[in-house]
Amino acid sequence: MLVKSDFDNYIDGVVKICRKKDKLSDFGARQNIGTMEDLEVIKKLNYQEMLKRVQDITFAQQEQFELSMKIKVRKVKNITSQNVVVIGNQMHSIKYIDSDKKNLYLYLQGERELGIK
Repeated sequence: MLVKSDFDNYIDGVVKICRKKDKLSDFGARQNIGTMEDLEVIKKLNYQEMLKRVQDITFAQQEQFELSMKIKVRKVKNITSQNVVVIGNQMHSIKYIDSDKKNLYLYLQGERELGIK
């Protein structure tokens, strides 16, 4: 007999939740993120990639973003849509955050591949 665990499995890898560093160009404009050195890692979490349901894709279209990935992480404080996430060397913006008692569901839009410095 199988018993469902009270713990969720976050088996697909590690996601870095990051804050963009304030790097300004010579004329005062914020510089684009190009490498991990342009980001400050605030949390590292294991994640599980979720299926993109039809209603998730429809929601993303209504909110005018392209849902490239939906992931589940354990519920922690201080993660906002102002943060970005890095999986491997791919940076994603957080477009929407949903939650339940134990998890955060991050709706991600792929931004760019980060270079190595």
